[in-house]
Amino acid sequence: MSPRRRRWIGLAARVTLTAAALALLLTRVQPGQVHDALGLAPAWVFVLPVSLMLVNSAIHALRLRWLLLAAGQPAPFLGVWSAMLQSLFFGLALPTGGAEVVRLALLTRAGATAEATVAVLWIARLLELAPWGGLLAFGLARGLAADDPALGATAALFLSLFIGIWAATGLALRWGSRLTDRLPERIAQFLRQGEISMRQVRQDHGAAWRALLASFPYAFINCLNVWLIGKAFGLSWGYDDVLGMIPAADALISLPVTLSGVGVREGVFVHALARFGATEELAVAIALTRWTGELGRAAVGGLLALWGLSSSSPEDPAAS
Repeated sequence: MSPRRRRWIGLAARVTLTAAALALLLTRVQPGQVHDALGLAPAWVFVLPVSLMLVNSAIHALRLRWLLLAAGQPAPFLGVWSAMLQSLFFGLALPTGGAEVVRLALLTRAGATAEATVAVLWIARLLELAPWGGLLAFGLARGLAADDPALGATAALFLSLFIGIWAATGLALRWGSRLTDRLPERIAQFLRQGEISMRQVRQDHGAAWRALLASFPYAFINCLNVWLIGKAFGLSWGYDDVLGMIPAADALISLPVTLSGVGVREGVFVHALARFGATEELAVAIALTRWTGELGRAAVGGLLALWGLSSSSPEDPAAS
């Protein structure tokens, strides 16, 4: 089966699962009551998610810029930030991994080589697993498995997965040369250049530590966003409750099951917020409000993409 055909089959499967998830959700909640719940929240709560997600994207862009500099690939901060936002916009419609492909293409246009960019994106992702894994462990230590067995099992599974990814990456750096020698020369050369970039970043301890430490506020802001939204909707919960629960919930939402997590996100929130006294309609309202942050920053990325197309148009006198 050709890769193109597999992509279309995968897309069709996700569309079908999205429709099924929405249909299941509609058997449990009344859209009118969700609308009423949304109307009870103060106006500022709908501005908050977009603002915090834009801040998080800026933090991530700064981390990528530090790592690119360490790999010998200087790139302007605004160019990296724009690439981040635009990739999120295109990622709303593209299949799994599409956002990363767009991000790679845009960062190479900003001046970085493809090999270094792939290495830096992987390192950045690895470093993000540290606070995420730490919060999963925090949730398990607080008794998440007893309070919510499903989320507890998810936290344990993903924490084990993160540890496995770290270990596999360490082994690949140690024994990678033996593996690349058996691959086609073009692929092997690409991987060797990527390995060189990874080793350059590892040698620049200052950049690596800054990128690691900056990933912690990224994770805490994500949880802060959910906590403040819940408080605005009247939930009685502490920030520590959110820190111990949302990372596991996000692990489920991040699974490439439906388009942009539609249906899964709302279902997970209905399940997770029930023990805090949220009705199903209120939980869906909170989930949708949080999603406005992702949609808002993606919309900014869409505007940047349109601006980039218009500024590079052959009809633009500045482009000729």
